Amino acid sequence: MLGDATSICAAFMDEATVPVDIRSLAGLAGRLLVTNRRSDQVRELKCVVRKIDRSEITLELGLAEEHHVAPRESVVLEATGDLSLVQCFTSVVSLGKEGRLVLRTPPRIHIVQRRRFPRVDVFLGITLRTPDRSVDPLPGQLINLSIDGAACVVTEPIAVGTLVTVNLTAIGLQPTETQAKVVRSAPSPDHLWVIGVQFQGLIPDQQRFLGNYISDITG
Repeated sequence: MLGDATSICAAFMDEATVPVDIRSLAGLAGRLLVTNRRSDQVRELKCVVRKIDRSEITLELGLAEEHHVAPRESVVLEATGDLSLVQCFTSVVSLGKEGRLVLRTPPRIHIVQRRRFPRVDVFLGITLRTPDRSVDPLPGQLINLSIDGAACVVTEPIAVGTLVTVNLTAIGLQPTETQAKVVRSAPSPDHLWVIGVQFQGLIPDQQRFLGNYISDITG
C-alpha cells in the first residue's frame, strides 16, 4: 500500500524535548524501519547502535535481517534514551560483514517525549476521512497505537489541527470510527507523510477495547 521507510512512533504526537547529543545513542538498542518495495509494507528490524560520528552511524543487525536493506535505501532509525525517543530519517551507506550496517548521519534528528500511555507498534491498513476527502477516504498504514492516539503513514500531507475520522476496523474497534485531531505532520525522505493524531471523544466501550487490545499485545 505505502512505499519507502517512513515509520515514526506515536510518541511523535508529543511536544519536542530539549535537544540531545546524537552520540549518546551509541550502545543503545533500537529499531530500523525499512520498506519491502515489492509489497510496500514497512518492516521493523532490531538493531544496536554501535558507533556514531559526524558522517556515519554504524549499526549491528541480526544476521537473519541483513538481506532486508540495501545501499542508498531510505530508512528511519529509532532509539530510546533515558528521557526521549530519538528518530533519524536517513539512508543506507553500506552493508558490511557480520550484520554491520552504516547509515548516513542526518543533519538533524527528531526528539520527542515519552508518552503517558503505553504504546504498541502495529502495521495495519486504515483509512482517514478528512474535510477534503469525506467521500473518498485517504488510505494509510497504522504504525503505532495508544489509548489516546496513533501514528500512521499516508501519501498526502494533512495539516496540523485538522479534524479527521479514523476507521480502525482493522483492529476490531466498535464502533469502527473515531474522530481525531492531527497534532504532528512530517514528511519522510521519500515524499510520504507521517501523521500523529490524538483521539477525540472516544466512548467508554472504545477506550476499554483499546486498553485491552494494547494489553494483549504487551502481555
